Amino acid sequence: IISNEAVTRRLALVKYMYSVAVRQSQRPEPLSLVSILTFHDAIELFLELSCRTLNIDTQGVSFMGYWERLHAKLKEIKREEVTPKASMERLNRARNEFKHHGIMPSKLEIERFRSNVASFFEENTLTIFSRDFASISLIDMIQCGDAKVSLREAENMLAKEKLSEALEKIAIAFRQV
Repeated sequence: IISNEAVTRRLALVKYMYSVAVRQSQRPEPLSLVSILTFHDAIELFLELSCRTLNIDTQGVSFMGYWERLHAKLKEIKREEVTPKASMERLNRARNEFKHHGIMPSKLEIERFRSNVASFFEENTLTIFSRDFASISLIDMIQCGDAKVSLREAENMLAKEKLSEALEKIAIAFRQV
C-alpha cells in the first residue's frame, strides 16, 4: 500500500503528463502524433498507481490487463468499475500501430483520443481515489512545505483575481525553495 502523500504526488505527475499530451495533441501534424504515446503513458501510470493503492499485484500485466484486475478488486470492495475500456483499447491499438508499424492516426482520431483520455481521468480519479481530477495540482509535487503553502495561497489569490498579491506569494515560494 502506498501513502496518501505519495499517491497525491504521483497523481500530480499523471496530470502533468496528461497536460503535456494535450499540448502535443494541439500541435500540427505530424508533431501531434507523439501525443498518442504520452496519453498512453499517463494512463498506464494511473492504472499502475490505482493497482498499488488497492494492493493489486501487477507483475506481468499488459496495458489492457489492468482492467480485469481492477474490475475484480473494485467489485470486491463494492465500487464502480474502471471506465471506459473500449476507448482505451482503441488508444492502445493506435499506439501500438504507430510505435511498432509506423501507422499514423489522423488529427481527428487524436482529438477523439484527447477527449476520451480526459473522460477516463475525470471518471476514474473519482472512482478509485475519491478525488476530482481537476483539483489535482503540480503544487502537490513540491516537497518544501512552506513553499507549498505559499503557492496554495497564490492559487487562491488568482482565483479572486488578485494578481499582484498572487505574484508576491509566488515570489515568496520561490525564495522558500
